[in-house]
Amino acid sequence: MVSAFTTVFKVKYPKNLSINELFKLFLLEALLCFLGIIATFNIFLCVFLNISVLFILVVFQSSQFNPKGAFAYVMTFIFAQLKPLGISNFSFELFVMLICDIFLIVSLMLFSFFNKKEDSQIKNLQEGFTILSNRLLLINIGEYKRVCDELFSYSTSYQQSAYLKKSRVSETTNKVKIDYMIAILFQRSTYLCSDLNNGDYINKFECMICIDSLSIFLNNVKIKIEENNNSVLISEAKKLIKIGKFKDERIKTFYNSFLYMLILILKNVTIENRDNIKLPLTENVNRLNRKFSSKSFEVRYAIRLIFVMTLTVSLCKIFNISHLYWIPLNALLLLQPGYEESNKRMITRPIGTVIGCIIIFFIYPYLPGVTGIFILSFLMLSIMYSLTPGTWYQPIFSTVYALSMASLSMNNTTAIQMRLLYLFIAVFIVMLVNNLLFPNKKEYMFKLNINTLNDIQFMSWELIYKSLLSHIDNGMFHNALNYFHMIYMDSENYIKGMEDTNKAKKYRDILTVHWRMLSEAEQILWVIQTRSIDYNDMENLFRLADYFTHLEINDLFIDNDYLNDNFIFEDDNVNYFTRQYIININRLFEIYKNINI
Repeated sequence: MVSAFTTVFKVKYPKNLSINELFKLFLLEALLCFLGIIATFNIFLCVFLNISVLFILVVFQSSQFNPKGAFAYVMTFIFAQLKPLGISNFSFELFVMLICDIFLIVSLMLFSFFNKKEDSQIKNLQEGFTILSNRLLLINIGEYKRVCDELFSYSTSYQQSAYLKKSRVSETTNKVKIDYMIAILFQRSTYLCSDLNNGDYINKFECMICIDSLSIFLNNVKIKIEENNNSVLISEAKKLIKIGKFKDERIKTFYNSFLYMLILILKNVTIENRDNIKLPLTENVNRLNRKFSSKSFEVRYAIRLIFVMTLTVSLCKIFNISHLYWIPLNALLLLQPGYEESNKRMITRPIGTVIGCIIIFFIYPYLPGVTGIFILSFLMLSIMYSLTPGTWYQPIFSTVYALSMASLSMNNTTAIQMRLLYLFIAVFIVMLVNNLLFPNKKEYMFKLNINTLNDIQFMSWELIYKSLLSHIDNGMFHNALNYFHMIYMDSENYIKGMEDTNKAKKYRDILTVHWRMLSEAEQILWVIQTRSIDYNDMENLFRLADYFTHLEINDLFIDNDYLNDNFIFEDDNVNYFTRQYIININRLFEIYKNINI
């Protein structure tokens, strides 16, 4: 169990957990130890608990964007089953594990206390406003492409920060909500800069005045923002909205939406407005449906993990053979969430294990008795935990450690033979499952990501449709936007490794077009939420939303005649963003004609 608790410590110590989070971790680890011990009582409990516990852990703790989120917990549950002491020693075994659990929590608490990182929301906002203010000024000197890329990068970074914070506490806290809002400020700035870079008609003189005004105000906010009361800054922002009489509707919309979002940030950063955001039940249901889909990363990995671990742990239960637990131990470390990483480990782990066996074979005769074995084991264990898992050299030290300890109860040569035999049995089992049972290949996940982008567009128009009926919580669209950015980053990482540069460019174009479409949908939603819409515009948006939610977006091509005959909007902003959205749909259509996904 030392390895399991050490792994949990390595995963958790950088996060500076709160007392509440530490208490929850203690309960979860204690529960997993308890269930792990119970699973060793008979074969029925072994099978039932391995299926149910592993499925719950993977589905709720892992994700496509945090694939190893459940690994430390899975390790605790599996390792608790590897060397059972029997029902008669249940209380003693659980007591020892609880002592280890308490030691883990105390260590994390001490580490958090002595290495406390300043996590000031005000400081984070000030840094964000400084960056945004500087990048906005660069727009005015014409560095569109560079600024556009930098703004998008920061937008994605804030979306990632929001995702990680939300994953850690399993709810949308105020800090998460503010990260969403800053990300949208960067996104709207990116969209404007992108239009300028593409040569779209925008009044450059008004654009310069707008950007200068916002940059100055951001610097003012950076200096004066506080946690207690931001009413003065909010009043200044409202005054700027009143006096900002821009003739160019694009500039006017960007200016007003930017300041309104700043007002929301200033309101939410104050202490009295901090709370956890409760999403509608339907939103949580939709999220669970995505997780429980047979195509989802979580379910595919959970099924493979369940099959391998239930089989190997059951073998240990059925056959009472010495050190047979080395099979599930190796299998757990070999079976990774991603197909490619598992294949890599099926090469690196045997190499390291063979080298470790050779080393222990030659040095064992020269060890000075039990004392020498313990000194060697301690040294190997210390080095092992300081190395990167998955490398070929890390198993060298774990093998030397395991065999030196095993030699206390059996012949050293026999231990080496068993170690190699059990490793190759584990490799054979994992190889079969990895190739035959829901393999999470990078190519498959990438294609799934690309298709999921269409689903997100569908979700955005569903929200637009609902917003025409009644006011909706902006957090619902923030979640869709956050999901999009995580998929975007995952897809971009895959594209970087593609050898076919022509195909990679087309895939990047798909990502870019989808980003613009979602940005346009977000701004349409903002117009609906903050302004009164003409009845005819509402009716047209209803029909357009109905149209987009019943057809595959990448199969559509909408010509200008059809658009002019059926969707004419009085509001200049709605008209601009819907037309841009449809232009991008047509761009997608052309790209998809030349690429097979």
